[in-house]
Amino acid sequence: MRPSSLADFAVRRVRSGRMVGSRQNSSDLHSPLAQRKHRICLHSLTPDKRDAWQAALVECKRVPPADLAAFHIDFAQWLGGFGRRDQRIISALASGEATSAVAGRFGLTAGRVSQLRRRYERNWLVFQGEVESTVAVSA
Repeated sequence: MRPSSLADFAVRRVRSGRMVGSRQNSSDLHSPLAQRKHRICLHSLTPDKRDAWQAALVECKRVPPADLAAFHIDFAQWLGGFGRRDQRIISALASGEATSAVAGRFGLTAGRVSQLRRRYERNWLVFQGEVESTVAVSA
């Protein structure tokens, strides 16, 4: 294993909220033991877990900044057309949460979450003008 692979693994674990060391590692700031022992309180820079997808987009290096800015504006406008619960479901799905995790969190079945995902996708395509609204409704 190369050092860069190990570092990448550690960064991905921390970003996903998992610890790098063991629970008993008192030198790891993410360790519950270290937090109690040294009175450490960690806060995420992402204001809300629902907005984790936004942080992932900012880190994306393949998208030009102008396209990223346009997406943020369009997505916020599109998302505003939904109720609070739908917005939370969309944010959970956009941040990469598994269908079963979203289903459990919102008291839905995995099948219903898949149906909603398709509905949201069709709605987004209509919003972007990529398909006609009559096609999206009948599909």
